[in-house]
Amino acid sequence: MRLPPNDRTEQSLNNLVSLSLSVPHPNILSLYGWVRKGTDMVGLVTERVLGVLSDVVDTLHSYRDRVETALDVSAALCHLHNRGIVLGDLSPHTFFVTEAGQTKLGNLRSTSDYMARTEREREREREMASMSRPRGMRDTRAEQSSTAEREREMGLGYLAGDPSYLAPEMVIGGERPSKASDLFGLGSLLFLIGAGSPAFPANAYLSHILSALKHRHLPSTASLPPYFSDIVVHLWSERPEERGSGKGVCRYWREVVARIEAGE
Repeated sequence: MRLPPNDRTEQSLNNLVSLSLSVPHPNILSLYGWVRKGTDMVGLVTERVLGVLSDVVDTLHSYRDRVETALDVSAALCHLHNRGIVLGDLSPHTFFVTEAGQTKLGNLRSTSDYMARTEREREREREMASMSRPRGMRDTRAEQSSTAEREREMGLGYLAGDPSYLAPEMVIGGERPSKASDLFGLGSLLFLIGAGSPAFPANAYLSHILSALKHRHLPSTASLPPYFSDIVVHLWSERPEERGSGKGVCRYWREVVARIEAGE
């Protein structure tokens, strides 16, 4: 990847490696470190992969392959959520497929940078609020309001990635990423895995979501294979609190795998 050669870049990469090493899981890509290549390039040292999910989704010919891929991506997200980590950038470009056909989450850069930047911004807001107050006085309400406003600005403005997989509340309201917004993105990713084509084309996403929120016209799931439609509709719930949890999604796909193995 091409990155500017400065201390911030190195800290970003170190954050990424540290985060990856702190969340080992069969569906999290092993990241061993990074090396500099020239003056403006760095290479990440990972286990061997065939490519990103977006490039190989067309090779998922069998229904079993699609279900197992759905379980892989759900398990990775569930593991992060269980560790209290919000991904914030969930798309087929953040998942990699290994030579063994297993799908693994491999791009945690937005997550590691976002977590670090959030803490830095909060500290900066506290310092600015302290400098602007008369000595000995605290304006907690103004401090909280300023921090909250900055965090709302950070929510969408800082995230990198494919906007086609962002939740409506992030696009419309500028909300910070959350477990619920991750689950909405998971629904869009499961649509891609099941249908073989994306639910929200990037070039029409904003207008489509605005219309969908106003009229509740979500993309049709009629083209999805069995078991995909129900879970996608559930994860696309208008109210974030109704989308359930990553643990529930994993349990759903494990039950589906068990039914397939039982010949149902």
